[in-house]
Amino acid sequence: MRQFHSLILFSFLFLLIFSCKKEEKIDHQNLIVSGNTPPLYNGIPTILVDNYINKMNIDLIGLKPDEITREERVSYLEENDLSIEAREKVIDDILELDEYHNRLFQINSDLLLNGMNYDEVESVHTEYIAIRDFLYLNGDTFTGQIIDHELIKLQLVLDAKDQYRNGDITLNEYFKRMCYNLIYEEINMGSENFVISCFENFYKRYPTVGELENGVAMVDGQTSRLLLKEGKNKVDFLDILISNSEFFQGRVLDAFRSLLLRDPISQELSEVTEKFITTDDYKNVQKDIAKTDEYAGFD
Repeated sequence: MRQFHSLILFSFLFLLIFSCKKEEKIDHQNLIVSGNTPPLYNGIPTILVDNYINKMNIDLIGLKPDEITREERVSYLEENDLSIEAREKVIDDILELDEYHNRLFQINSDLLLNGMNYDEVESVHTEYIAIRDFLYLNGDTFTGQIIDHELIKLQLVLDAKDQYRNGDITLNEYFKRMCYNLIYEEINMGSENFVISCFENFYKRYPTVGELENGVAMVDGQTSRLLLKEGKNKVDFLDILISNSEFFQGRVLDAFRSLLLRDPISQELSEVTEKFITTDDYKNVQKDIAKTDEYAGFD
């Protein structure tokens, strides 16, 4: 009988021990302690945080931060455990600087205007004013009016930086202006080259045979159908391109390639493009990339 009771007691203890272990494991898997943030970034050396700050400034505004600003931002990130929220705050501060828009103009110009800086575009505008005035002075009103039209388009390019900063135009309109001017047309002479360059710069791909044929016809003033929309001139052609979802996808590709030096995987491209279309905020695209461990070098 004593052996029987001992056997029962041993069995009970065995079940109790193993059931407790199982329950303990489940509890730890689902345990959430309010206010307890795991120190995921402990051990990240300050030099990496310092490099992260420098990298962001150079990529987003084209300049290194001054020493005081850099030290303040490094301290802020470290004091806040390199949290995503702290990174977003630092990135937002950078994106609010006027230098961000100078940098964006130059990035767009590198892509579309052979890298001409703002002052160089302004110089072209000034030169054509002199040409226009000379034509009017010599009685060539017809050609003078043509130059006037080109001057308006160049002025829109110059105005784009401040108007985009103030929220008066979208990034779509910004790109349209960078292509609808005599500088871009001289770089990409002829309707076929113009259409191909727009597809490559906007969509990061070559047009299909049908897209090229219809695009050229539209740019040349013929009524044509492109990407399920009808148009009959160069303005219509550009409006069709910048209103398509592929335009947003192209900007996401630009952001990944410039900031991460790689193309996004399919899921990244789909998700980031969808968010960009919804928010129409290119800064958020850049911020979402710049706050990642991959960009920061913390992974």
